[in-house]
Amino acid sequence: MSRALLFAVPGTSSAQAAEAFRNIDRLTQARFPDIPRSWTYTSGGVRRKLAAHGTTVEPPAQALSRLRRQGVKRLAVQSLHLVDGMEYGELRETIVSFNAGPDGFERCALGQPILETPDLFAGIVHELLREISPPPRGDGDTAALLVAHGSRQPSARKAYEVAAAYCRGMETRVMLGTIMEPLGLPSVISRCRDAGIKRVFLMPFTIAAGSSVIKDLAGPDPASWRSLLAEEGIECMPVLRGLGEYDAIARLWVEEAGKLLEKIQ
Repeated sequence: MSRALLFAVPGTSSAQAAEAFRNIDRLTQARFPDIPRSWTYTSGGVRRKLAAHGTTVEPPAQALSRLRRQGVKRLAVQSLHLVDGMEYGELRETIVSFNAGPDGFERCALGQPILETPDLFAGIVHELLREISPPPRGDGDTAALLVAHGSRQPSARKAYEVAAAYCRGMETRVMLGTIMEPLGLPSVISRCRDAGIKRVFLMPFTIAAGSSVIKDLAGPDPASWRSLLAEEGIECMPVLRGLGEYDAIARLWVEEAGKLLEKIQ
């Protein structure tokens, strides 16, 4: 076994949300049946939560060591992170450190986060809009509202702001918001008021949509985005699927993985 593919994702403790990962894995197997695949979760908190319930998921360093012991010489690491934040940075450092040692891979390629890959981000947004019929136009009172977690890191926040500006420049009405500021709910409400938006398709911009994501966005709690938007007279139409659950979007990552596999030929 000379080549292998490792998917690196923040992770989820929800079995239902993990269907997004399983979908990506199934489509990858269909596209590259002869390439061994593995998964690693970069979130220590998610791994600990899963371990408490009897499920073990390898951290990146352990996954790299196992693959090397199994005889893998060339490795493609496909990131499923949104931004170059803390977890992606730690993943990159782990890979660099491992490959600097005596047991490193002959060739190793790491994929970029979504918001660091403009064509991939644009493709994902366009595929999400295809799920809305008809898509909201620039002169209407309806918009697609994509909501990500956000980040406290300045560089990651900047990436979100650049992505939000791209969405504002589209012909269709699309907004990108984040649970954290500066693109949080108050900012979204202000933009809706300024643009005359009365209805939004509320869509998670996360690889997997776990129970916490669904609760924060569209739950019955008075503090959910749906409840607070409704208080402002903005009707919400939730579309509560993780990005990896859409075949068309999952195939975009499969193609990105294919590019990495070509790099390590």
